[in-house]
Amino acid sequence: MLLVATFITWHSLNRPTRLVLLHIADDMQIAGATSANLLLGSSTLARLDTTTFNHCGNWLNRAIGNSQLADIVRYLSWTPVQHNPQHILLYAGENDLAQSKEAQQVSAEYMALLKQLMLQYPAAHIHILAIKHSPARQQYWLAFDEVNAKLQAYATLQPQLHYYADNLQRVDFSADGIHLTGEGYRRFLHGVILQCKAATNG
Repeated sequence: MLLVATFITWHSLNRPTRLVLLHIADDMQIAGATSANLLLGSSTLARLDTTTFNHCGNWLNRAIGNSQLADIVRYLSWTPVQHNPQHILLYAGENDLAQSKEAQQVSAEYMALLKQLMLQYPAAHIHILAIKHSPARQQYWLAFDEVNAKLQAYATLQPQLHYYADNLQRVDFSADGIHLTGEGYRRFLHGVILQCKAATNG
């Protein structure tokens, strides 16, 4: 009976929440292992191959497909494991805005997340990737730009934060017009790689 109840409870959760719980289970298995950098965000980072993105050390991919900012907060609040990353790579907000949330609300949630990360990981460099102009979501580009402008302005006031503008081209996107090709990832992450290499070597 308990097994049935657990099964029903699990399947009543939405997909991002289930992925949060799976990430937490993974955290508990590796607790005490060598510290690693953190990938946090939506499927754009969840799809990133960390075996090739190794320029700044080892990475734990804790990005969550189809997630919104609240799911990242949920993961950070629920995991019992204290990570010790030197770098945190963050891509978030696109799905929130694509669900027709107001830019002002998303900006406020994003700022709250950044403050939580700075408090929780005061020694980490936090790399913020601007919300990209996904061709399939062109109707939200103005909202993307509004949130990006606030993120960029805030990052200039916080030495711990590093902001990277959207420099992608249409050819960098896969057929769905949202996710990236291999070349797209190279362009998307170029500035991050240079910055975290400098921080690691410096």
